[in-house]
Amino acid sequence: MGLDIYLYRLRKANKLEEGKQYTREELMNLAPNACTLTEDDEGYKCPSIQNVGTKITVIEKMYDAKKIAEKFDIPGCTKLRTIGESFGDHHSITFSLYNDSDEEVGSCTVTDDIEADVLVDCPVDYLVFEEEEVDYQRKGLNDEGWELMPENCVHDDDKERVEKMVKYGGLSETFLDNWVDGETCLLCWW
Repeated sequence: MGLDIYLYRLRKANKLEEGKQYTREELMNLAPNACTLTEDDEGYKCPSIQNVGTKITVIEKMYDAKKIAEKFDIPGCTKLRTIGESFGDHHSITFSLYNDSDEEVGSCTVTDDIEADVLVDCPVDYLVFEEEEVDYQRKGLNDEGWELMPENCVHDDDKERVEKMVKYGGLSETFLDNWVDGETCLLCWW
């Protein structure tokens, strides 16, 4: 594990219509390289993403605590927490089940053969955009560069930060050469 620093050019997901509702399959067909952020995601507030993002609703399949509790005969379950997932020949996901007081009331493993019985359709609001990698650096920052970095895995369009990271922190000058105000953002991942 190490540090990866990306500079992305942001683009509008042109085939999507603002305010429209899509299924996950429709989204993947219309914008296969789309990035999706909810209001809870840190990068949602990035001004450059706000400028190119399209606000849509996607009907997502989600596990339903009530249906799982009924299927596995675990009374009192109102919340789920994923504790494991397997992607072998068959997909399975293991949950801890909790009541309203956050007390664990049981656990179960949902497998492919019963998954459809415990999923529900849930509308999720997203800000959708596309990104293209225009620069990359693996490691190479000094201590000051580490101090200057934005949060882990959060899109950041602060050019002054990038300038300081280049000048003092060991970030490649090509990040500034490829920078376009309002169109690019930095993403650090470690």
